[in-house]
Amino acid sequence: MNSTLRKNYSIIVKLIFLSCTFFLFSSAVTADEYLNLSETVAIGSASGTISFIGTKVNNIADDKKPVIRGYLPFEESFQRWLGGECKIGKQNFLDDTFGSAITPVASLVLLSVANLSYPRGDKTKDVSQDLFLFVTGVFATKGITDITKGIFTRERPFHHILKDSLDTTAKYGYAYTQKSFFSGHTSGAFFSVSFLNLRVREIMRQQMTKSEYDNWKWVSSGTLFGWASFVGLSRVHAYKHHLSDVIVGAAAGILISELFYNFNKNPENSSGTNSPAMFQIRFSF
Repeated sequence: MNSTLRKNYSIIVKLIFLSCTFFLFSSAVTADEYLNLSETVAIGSASGTISFIGTKVNNIADDKKPVIRGYLPFEESFQRWLGGECKIGKQNFLDDTFGSAITPVASLVLLSVANLSYPRGDKTKDVSQDLFLFVTGVFATKGITDITKGIFTRERPFHHILKDSLDTTAKYGYAYTQKSFFSGHTSGAFFSVSFLNLRVREIMRQQMTKSEYDNWKWVSSGTLFGWASFVGLSRVHAYKHHLSDVIVGAAAGILISELFYNFNKNPENSSGTNSPAMFQIRFSF
């Protein structure tokens, strides 16, 4: 399959999946003070548009020059300490498409379990609304990541280090070697665990006394963000991303999760709202 066919296939798959997600969940969530139809359409359309634009912008032309070149101060020494020798084909078990999907899929399953076990209001609508917001948030995160990659076209570390001794562009293709900033594995992982952590924290506040919550509130954050950090550092270890790519990716994922999580509306959720929550971010601790 050539690059044009792969690109078109990717767009079609994304649009079909997002459309199915919208039609599957919209009937369940658009009633009784949950997200109404217009809000559901607005969120789904915005997420789909961002994802579509990302697919287009991420198709980097061979003659496009990088906006960011090489390492920032201290990045190279940290990467060599963490990753050891840089060699062609260096990777780890998270360094592929399947690796990037592990955290979102696991978080989606755990989010469903949390909503089924500790519903805010209507159990079915809680699950449907959160899954809809989670999936659309994943698409938005991927779209924003792709747009940024296409704009900055930063060289991946292995390409920067090895290009003088080996033609990595010929082996991997120019578009792949110029997509370092920022890390999609990291932004997806941090979006997923941050969204899940917000729901877990909400359950803890509902089920625990204040003293119990104060004693245990960092357990979920430490576990979930610890895993997401491991995902990010694995990209540095494999010489696919610089440390700054991972840091910015983490920040992007957290910010987008805060935005999408606060779209939540339902009768029993004190952290939600009964008015449209477009562009609302409220950090919850």
